[in-house]
Amino acid sequence: MRRNFFSNRPWRRKVADPSFVGPQTVLRELQRRELSDLETCRHVWEQGADPLALCAAVTHAKLPEWLTSALLVMLTDRAGGWPSMPVKKWWRQRTQRAIDGVRAAHVAACRIHPEGPQTWESSFLLANELARKDHKAIPSVARFDNPPKISGIKRSYQKVQRGLVDPCRFYHAPNGTNERILLAQVYTLGVMRSSLKATQVGTAKAKRSTQTSDL
Repeated sequence: MRRNFFSNRPWRRKVADPSFVGPQTVLRELQRRELSDLETCRHVWEQGADPLALCAAVTHAKLPEWLTSALLVMLTDRAGGWPSMPVKKWWRQRTQRAIDGVRAAHVAACRIHPEGPQTWESSFLLANELARKDHKAIPSVARFDNPPKISGIKRSYQKVQRGLVDPCRFYHAPNGTNERILLAQVYTLGVMRSSLKATQVGTAKAKRSTQTSDL
């Protein structure tokens, strides 16, 4: 009887792959794994960062049709060959209008202050400093130079004056909205990093397993 040369060499023995499943299990699992409710969507998003889970969650959330459509379009930006939506352009335009609105509000407040209305020039200068004090992200365009450079603040005020004829411009969100957006960004970034780390660990384990079995 021929002796098995490798019988006492465990590193040469074939080890069953724990990740192997039969075709019946494959088919059953694929049929079962449907993003059929919010809880499933939450789990798949938090554990796997699957963007389709977000899209399915939006459809399950019973939101107004206009909000559902807008969110789905933004979530699928450039996916599946769809053209890119100008989301960055929208936010750039919205940020500039917000800056103009803050500056214009301070200019108007200085002009009609009950304890001492300011001249236009003084109002523009004060508005620049007050806007920067309220929102440090707003760039300063006027300094107490000689002569004072107030054209940027004046331009912001004039844009708001003309733009107020549009009933959909210069809105601001309730207090706490920006903080909520920041929390959402931190949370979502954490989910995406965890998913990426898990994927990298799984790939590394699979590579080591393949190298071991080849020895």
